Amino acid sequence: MDLNSTPETIRTIIEQAGGLGLRGAFVYIGASKLVSRCPQFTGEYRSGQPSRLLTDDGFPSVAFEVGLSCRVNGKRGRDWTIIIAYEPDDTYTVWLGEGHAERTATKMVLACHRDVYCDSLKATVERTYDEAIRHHNQGFIPLD
Repeated sequence: MDLNSTPETIRTIIEQAGGLGLRGAFVYIGASKLVSRCPQFTGEYRSGQPSRLLTDDGFPSVAFEVGLSCRVNGKRGRDWTIIIAYEPDDTYTVWLGEGHAERTATKMVLACHRDVYCDSLKATVERTYDEAIRHHNQGFIPLD
């Protein structure tokens, strides 16, 4: 991800998650394919509505206006994704979901932590990942 061409709000989210270096949450969780959403490049931009789980169009998905999503090392064949959604009330919601052919709304969301403040974002992302690895993958982190 080229930070020079990334909206200011997204750069702030990355900083609050510890950055993209070795001490950041993104390296810790094995993040890849970072994708951002933010309609405004300069200044702070907040969502107009809270992030939410959509179940209307067949496969469930998480809808969010401002934030980041990335693939993470998870259970093989399940495509784990972390979403950090910037909410209208200046907090974050951290979603961990998995995508697979049989996914339903109740099976897709592995974790959802709402009302996360900026000073605890990094710890929340890392804790969410750790808990999912322990619970859904018997403590094993795949290396591919």
